[in-house]
Amino acid sequence: MKKFISILMAITTLFITLSLTVSATDMEPTVVYVDSYDEIPVNDMPSGVVYVFPAGQASAYSEIAGISDINTYSARDLNAPTSYWNIALKGEYTFAGSADDGELYTLYRFSGYVEYLVTVTNFKKLTRQTVNVYNAQGSKLTSFKVPANSTAVYKVETGTIGWYLGFEESCNVQGSVSRYSDEDVDGIVP
Repeated sequence: MKKFISILMAITTLFITLSLTVSATDMEPTVVYVDSYDEIPVNDMPSGVVYVFPAGQASAYSEIAGISDINTYSARDLNAPTSYWNIALKGEYTFAGSADDGELYTLYRFSGYVEYLVTVTNFKKLTRQTVNVYNAQGSKLTSFKVPANSTAVYKVETGTIGWYLGFEESCNVQGSVSRYSDEDVDGIVP
């Protein structure tokens, strides 16, 4: 009988441990509201936190993200990307796009580093935008939400080569993917 109870306790402990592991990976990021991009600790961002500020404050973000008509790439693809954009070699990737049906994806998978800074502006006036982060095989790594008419900044830690963004249907977005920190040169991935 003692052996049966010991086995039952071991199975219960294993089940609880596995449940906690799955729950930790499925957790939504913590949302922190700030008044402007300047209030975001971009060189010391904690994992699992998305910073959100009003889209009207995007002028400071636009200067940092380098968004311009010349340097903006379309995100208008309803198919997952197969080509790569190496942030370490090509620099920041900026995008803009909208879609009414289907999930919209960036045109490239991103590589070059382990940690990235993702900035997304949601131009929809009443609808929050779900942004999904996928690995190269198409499995969702994480997701975060951008409130209506707001900009969100999120640190993505992929630990993988090749990942991309997906914007759930009915979206109107603009943003960028860049190296997380100018000081972190050890995170380069070939």
